[in-house]
Amino acid sequence: MESLSPIAAGGLGSLAAGMMTAVGAVPLLFFRKAGVQTQSALLGFAAGVMLAASFFSLIIPGVDVLQAGGAG
Repeated sequence: MESLSPIAAGGLGSLAAGMMTAVGAVPLLFFRKAGVQTQSALLGFAAGVMLAASFFSLIIPGVDVLQAGGAG
């Protein structure tokens, strides 16, 4: 991956993300309607993933600021 240009690496990353999105959509072809409990569980899981992503993306810069003595 280090020998690829940034454009090629970005293109491959985008292609991989698109393929994973397609793989994630495949179950919708077989299961047309999800039950209320299943839908609630999946939405709760997605909300937890989004909260964790936002928390962990903010905690690292916050720790860096604290270590640099910039708090307060």
